[in-house]
Amino acid sequence: MHPDGSVVLTGRKGNHAARDLTRAEHKKLDSLLTAVDFADLPARSISATSQDRFEYRLRYDGHSLVTDRSTDLGPADDLIRHLAACMRARQ
Repeated sequence: MHPDGSVVLTGRKGNHAARDLTRAEHKKLDSLLTAVDFADLPARSISATSQDRFEYRLRYDGHSLVTDRSTDLGPADDLIRHLAACMRARQ
């Protein structure tokens, strides 16, 4: 999320600017971002044995995370699910 409140979601088909999040989506996003402790997360959480999995990349407040969601990342997984739902709502 950028200082102006905008969010950029990137899917397989390219960028989707989601500045138009609904009030409920934005409120949930704020709550989820507060719950995620990015400093305690690994920068990369990818299974060495998995093949053909999606990768999710998050960048927020100077932190980056790349995950294939093969490992439980707690609130970060909830954040990814919410952002995916926001993207689906705009397709």
